[in-house]
Amino acid sequence: MEYQEFSVIKEDLRADERGRISLGTQFGNRHYRVLMKSTGEVLLVPMAIIPERLYSR
Repeated sequence: MEYQEFSVIKEDLRADERGRISLGTQFGNRHYRVLMKSTGEVLLVPMAIIPERLYSR
């Protein structure tokens, strides 16, 4: 994967026994879409959640 547009936030990150990772407080209270390639690389894409009552069709 090309990393030209990415910067390293943490060099070594280990998931706990439940598969959780801590990204730090700057990423707290946000929603992310999680994408994974066949190589095992993971991409987190920030999302905005719109409550159904505010969504107009």
